[in-house]
Amino acid sequence: PEENATIEVGAEVHIADKATLSVVYFTRHEKNFIDFVDLGGFVFQYNNVDESFNASGIEFTSNYKFNDDIVINANVTYTKVEDDLNLRIPELKANARLDYKVTERTFLSLSYQFNDDRRDSVYNSSTFINEDITMESYSLLDVYTSHYIIKNKLKLFANLTNIFNEKYVELFGFSTRGRNVSIGFNLNL
Repeated sequence: PEENATIEVGAEVHIADKATLSVVYFTRHEKNFIDFVDLGGFVFQYNNVDESFNASGIEFTSNYKFNDDIVINANVTYTKVEDDLNLRIPELKANARLDYKVTERTFLSLSYQFNDDRRDSVYNSSTFINEDITMESYSLLDVYTSHYIIKNKLKLFANLTNIFNEKYVELFGFSTRGRNVSIGFNLNL
């Protein structure tokens, strides 16, 4: 089996009932990494490799309550990974969400996500080798709203994801959702 050792060190600060800020530094050491290796003669299999890999980074998280009705949450993660291990891991990833309680029964939320460029390795069946590619950075914006028709009993909701119908690649060779709308209700009996 692969072996991983992770160390995390962080601090969190609460400012009255208004805000929470935190920072976490992390470092991970991997050994006996499992990879798909060429044994020669067009024979490939999963095997442990002798190399070890390191990844480290820092994450900032914040939460700020403007008042009882408006709250903003955000986080940013910077990750530095050795080139050999750096597959599909963005160097920078950020999320933000604004929650707004419009009325006692109506809620609105707007969220944003950014993923930096990521490197991937893709098998080329013409050359019989893996080729490095770069998956472009992307940003997604979503909105969610809900309204209680019967307080604490019947809630209607609507969710619109990828508002601008961003074309992006999350995992090479797999499709991603474009703009998506979901509408529904929750009923508590």
